[in-house]
Amino acid sequence: MKIHVELTREKIVRPEPDTAGGAIGAWVEFAGVVRGEEAGQAIAALEYEAYDSMAERVMRELLDELGRRHKCNSAHAIHRGARAIVRRRWRWSPGSWTG
Repeated sequence: MKIHVELTREKIVRPEPDTAGGAIGAWVEFAGVVRGEEAGQAIAALEYEAYDSMAERVMRELLDELGRRHKCNSAHAIHRGARAIVRRRWRWSPGSWTG
């Protein structure tokens, strides 16, 4: 399985799906939204941080496990460490994620 892991503070540019010339039939994405409250406490925003080398290692380990458990052609994981505003929904538009 091909694995790509990227950590960035910049705007995420979504890669094109690797459909292997039509042989691949699925593309799965996940995007998060910040809740306005946790355990009764108001949240204005989240500041995502990561110890880059550890975060990359753990992401690769998780994707390796995915490849061992399921037939998977490739996995491309991008994590943006940045300030995320409450209820700001990140959406894909041609060329990049916007929020």
